[in-house]
Amino acid sequence: MMDRNRLLRIALVAVPLLLTYPAAAWLVGQRVEAAIARNYQLLDENPSLRIVARDYRRGIFSASETLTLEVFGNLAPWPGASLLPASAGEGAPLRLTIRSHIRHGPLPGLASVGAATVDSELLADAPLRERLAEILGDEKPLQLRSEYRFDGGGSSTLRIPAFSTYWPAREGAGRDTLAWDGLTLNLDFAAGMQRYSLHAEAPRLELKGARGGQLTMLGVRLEGTQQRVFADEPLLYAGVQKLSMARLIVGGGEGGGEPVDMRRVRCEAEVPVKGDYIDLVARLGSESLRVGGRDYGPANYDFSLRHLHARTAAAFYREVMRLSADPALQAAALEAPATLLASLATPGMELLRHGPELGIDRLAFRSPHGDASLVAHFRVNGAQTQDLGNPLTLLAKLDADADILLPEGLLGEMAAAGDQGVSGAGDAVDAAVGAPAAAFGARLADFVARGLVARNGAMLRSRLAFSKGRLTVNGRPFDPIGMRVGGG
Repeated sequence: MMDRNRLLRIALVAVPLLLTYPAAAWLVGQRVEAAIARNYQLLDENPSLRIVARDYRRGIFSASETLTLEVFGNLAPWPGASLLPASAGEGAPLRLTIRSHIRHGPLPGLASVGAATVDSELLADAPLRERLAEILGDEKPLQLRSEYRFDGGGSSTLRIPAFSTYWPAREGAGRDTLAWDGLTLNLDFAAGMQRYSLHAEAPRLELKGARGGQLTMLGVRLEGTQQRVFADEPLLYAGVQKLSMARLIVGGGEGGGEPVDMRRVRCEAEVPVKGDYIDLVARLGSESLRVGGRDYGPANYDFSLRHLHARTAAAFYREVMRLSADPALQAAALEAPATLLASLATPGMELLRHGPELGIDRLAFRSPHGDASLVAHFRVNGAQTQDLGNPLTLLAKLDADADILLPEGLLGEMAAAGDQGVSGAGDAVDAAVGAPAAAFGARLADFVARGLVARNGAMLRSRLAFSKGRLTVNGRPFDPIGMRVGGG
């Protein structure tokens, strides 16, 4: 009797749920379709992308979608552009189609709790599909799984498989090769992409040219958190992004200079918001920086753009995106560079009017002769639109300073390396090397005597400042007529 009562109670609960679940799934499906549509509206704001077609078919428990995109911009400079269909690198947009299968909540696929799960795959057209099959075999070019929460946000995981391939070299005989160990990217996003965080890892990318050029990146990691600055401006985000690499090797090949080998590389970009303004701060560095047989690490390059009017910066960035996505404009700019500058003049001048500051906050590296460094800042105060055509007026409104610290031995070595007259053997070589060294010593002594350079042991320093049309060197006024400081 007890068992029957228990079964009855279960039935009284389960039957209404079973009857109402289809309606709940239908309603959730409507909300999911709207959330996905809002995300696609953001693509319309990106000049590099365009939605060509979208076919969304919704059922009670699931839906399907086929989305066709065009990617604009000149892909020809990319080393692997020859892997794409012939038209993709010639100014025509690259067309991609993505097919998705959506399972509606509240229990999507009866496997989890949430608004929906979405599994997506890339459907390439015939030429691209054939090339991908040659490279990947039966592997899918990408796998994307997304989970939507009831608040419209969600998370996505993107996987791109490992592969290796080659293509004919652009110049001369032989072929270029590409080895790729795959990529995994995890993204967590709020409704409408108002904010997001990401984490990505790519173990290895190795590109080798037929003529000896090389690009190798090992242990790549990317992570970041971004928040939209303005609710109505989908292209401008603030936050922090960090890229690190265990190793980066760049080799120029024939005639390309000495190879560069960097270890424990880090690149950080930070965009803080300060009222109506934002800063753009970038920090690049590596613990080891080997050029040829010498290590110049640790090396650091930190630069910044501060006090950027946020609304104007968004307009400037949007215009840059539009120009970069238009191959016709880029081709015209090769003939007349002013073509691009004219489009950027209005938002660029508006940025100047708000007094931004460009800073080289730290440029430092270690040499066999000692540490070298440079710190510099530039700011235009009170610029007006009419000043754009008058460089002297802009110069009068410029504030700038720089602090340069270099080892004397490094400068002497660079002067000797720049001499083009070293030839022969024996005493002739010694004389040729000694001649530029002696000339460098004489020039340096003259700079020190004029006050342009201050010597402190083996180190040389110059501190420059420019304000209100006046230049000082090492804290003393600069005399342009006598080319010395202090007016003496």
